Amino acid sequence: METGEILSTGSVTHLAGLIEACNFPNDALFLAEQLPQYVIEHEQRQGLLLFARLADIGDLKNAESYTSGRIFSETCELRWEKESNGDYQVVYFGPERELAGLSKNVQESQNIGSYKQEYRDYYLFGERLDLKSRQFATMKVNPAPERYDYYATTRIPRLLLYPIDSGARQVQLRVLEYVDENTGRVRLFRFQKLVDEDEKRGEAKA
Repeated sequence: METGEILSTGSVTHLAGLIEACNFPNDALFLAEQLPQYVIEHEQRQGLLLFARLADIGDLKNAESYTSGRIFSETCELRWEKESNGDYQVVYFGPERELAGLSKNVQESQNIGSYKQEYRDYYLFGERLDLKSRQFATMKVNPAPERYDYYATTRIPRLLLYPIDSGARQVQLRVLEYVDENTGRVRLFRFQKLVDEDEKRGEAKA
């Protein structure tokens, strides 16, 4: 079945302009990481990984300070990796459109329609922190921004701030996988959204 989706790749100099050209919906999410080339202070670690709503990062040029990342919604995804020369290696996966600096992967784009689409939910690290708990009060942490919640796990020595405020004890990442039915292998995938653990999986079936 033809999906009208394409996979495009390329190298661009101005990531912010490309993000704007993608015309992401208002509910798009931004997940990016900084890998500094210098020693950082302990208190700076919290800002190395950012998971936020795209609308909340302000000027799109802020995205260019991150070494790698992705912006995603239920309809499309843009991934990038910063190269040593300062350019960005980019992958776009979503509805067909012309994007300056990117070239359509013709073979894989043709294959997309023949793959079986499957939704899978993967648990993210951490359990939600109760902002009213005595434990949280002793941590000297600013309250979570509106529409966000803090999550924590002993595996990671810092709080995790997720762009969801459903009150869910745990959060899942919904991923759309494209499976080659001849081999059973996942050929492509793209992130879609966050869901709480109580959301009925049946609502997400293709």
